[in-house]
Amino acid sequence: MTSFSLPWYAIAGAEAAEKTHLPLLGVLALAVIGPTAGRWYIDVSSGVPPKQFIRGEWFVTIAALTGLVGENPGPGADG
Repeated sequence: MTSFSLPWYAIAGAEAAEKTHLPLLGVLALAVIGPTAGRWYIDVSSGVPPKQFIRGEWFVTIAALTGLVGENPGPGADG
């Protein structure tokens, strides 16, 4: 389930930051903080180690890359 929700929340954070005209750093911060904080809370309340601290997990990196891709709509996009 994490593999589906992480990009979804990262894109939602990036879009919200973009609508308020935050700079790229703010967009990436919201794209990373939202999903990683939520996942940390779920893991801690469930009594399992948070995914961010497990070796080999790309949780934070994937959130950052998703936010970066979601932030740049590409040529010809209205924005």
